[in-house]
Amino acid sequence: MSDTLIGLDPPQHNRLRRLVTPAFRPNVVRALRPRVEAISRELLDAAVPLRDFDFDAYARPLTERVIAELLGIQPGDRERYTRLSMVLERSVGHFLGQDLPEEQLAAEAAFAAYAGYIGGVLESRRENPGDDFISDLLRATAEPDGLTEHELLKMTILLNVAGATTTQTLLATTVLELSRRPEVVELLRGRRELVPNAVDEALRFHGTTHSVSRIGTRDTEIGGCPVHEGDTVLLNLQAADRDPAVFPDAGAFDITRPTGRHLAFAIGAHYCAGAALARTEAAVFLEQWLDRVQAFSCPPGPLDWAPGRLSNIILDSPPVHVEPVGTGGEV
Repeated sequence: MSDTLIGLDPPQHNRLRRLVTPAFRPNVVRALRPRVEAISRELLDAAVPLRDFDFDAYARPLTERVIAELLGIQPGDRERYTRLSMVLERSVGHFLGQDLPEEQLAAEAAFAAYAGYIGGVLESRRENPGDDFISDLLRATAEPDGLTEHELLKMTILLNVAGATTTQTLLATTVLELSRRPEVVELLRGRRELVPNAVDEALRFHGTTHSVSRIGTRDTEIGGCPVHEGDTVLLNLQAADRDPAVFPDAGAFDITRPTGRHLAFAIGAHYCAGAALARTEAAVFLEQWLDRVQAFSCPPGPLDWAPGRLSNIILDSPPVHVEPVGTGGEV
């Protein structure tokens, strides 16, 4: 992904971001919200009556169907698109000490399968453009200095991996933290205006990315550690978001904090283009969850993170037990 938005500096980064930003403008995200609400409602209709279910059965299809709708994937193709995206997402991640030939072959096979499918979608959109992200990207290929075919394909991959997977983790960490804090849940029930704050605090408390890498452009020193021009530096966003100099009582999960100061979506030129969409999906989840679920619990103990991953957080989805609203029971 080094030749995508997340791996390029200006001016190449500016060029790609200019072509992608319109898909995530506030008016576009607001227009998409009713569909996010409808998809979430459908998934909760299926999950909540079960009382015991794997949270991934809700979070994964929600985020992947939202991305599929944004891209304009046809309803009949969405199951295939989701299946290909899952295989691709698992292959794109780079794990320390696990860069083995068989894994490289698996990643190449996943990319080839995904590229073959998206290639057909692109061809169809060229003939019948619509009001969707892929059609917008195709229009951008015709602009001066527009997207190349390779860039267009990579953009759809980035949207899925950076858009769906990270939001799944945000939803999972949110439900986990709230399951441990019934007093926070009750505060949210009584003060629904704090839902956006709760989403931001979940982002600060765990984030969706452990760290980001940057390359030194000159010799310098950070915290007593020499950094030479050309050195790769791994910056721990989670440590920054627990900095007591910035966040009083940084180890507390406090949904009354002022919002917007965390680095979960990075900062500056590389600020996440899809931040508004991720916040919308998490807010819709919380609002509907509070309406439908009277009490809930997740297994105690440490969170189960994927081993060896340096950049993206991959959280194994927790099992959830719920008591639907109106049952009168307690977890």
